[in-house]
Amino acid sequence: MRLLADESLTGQTRQFLQACGHEVLTVEGLGRCGVINGEVLALAKTHRAVVVAEDRGFGNLRDYPIGSHGGVVVVKIRGVGDLEPVHRHLREALSTIPATQLAGGLLIIDRNKYRLRRPA
Repeated sequence: MRLLADESLTGQTRQFLQACGHEVLTVEGLGRCGVINGEVLALAKTHRAVVVAEDRGFGNLRDYPIGSHGGVVVVKIRGVGDLEPVHRHLREALSTIPATQLAGGLLIIDRNKYRLRRPA
């Protein structure tokens, strides 16, 4: 799957996604450091990628309604102890949820679970 890592995403999580076989583009790598969330979503659409971020602002359904973008994954890492369980759920979610189901959806991952909100 092609993913666009927001600047908020840790380097460890970027490397983890690459090790899982995903193509990981970065906002920085595309020369767009410091852009706002809406521009990150537009950039992802241009590159046919799903946004992956730790920035919970991407989960704001008023600003970014389900179905209005190409897909967003928000990972909630609150401390070093969350990294391994969050990565485990991230790998499971991205290996079981087809890209077609993730399109337009919001996938939220924390240390205990993951959940996908899809367009109606």
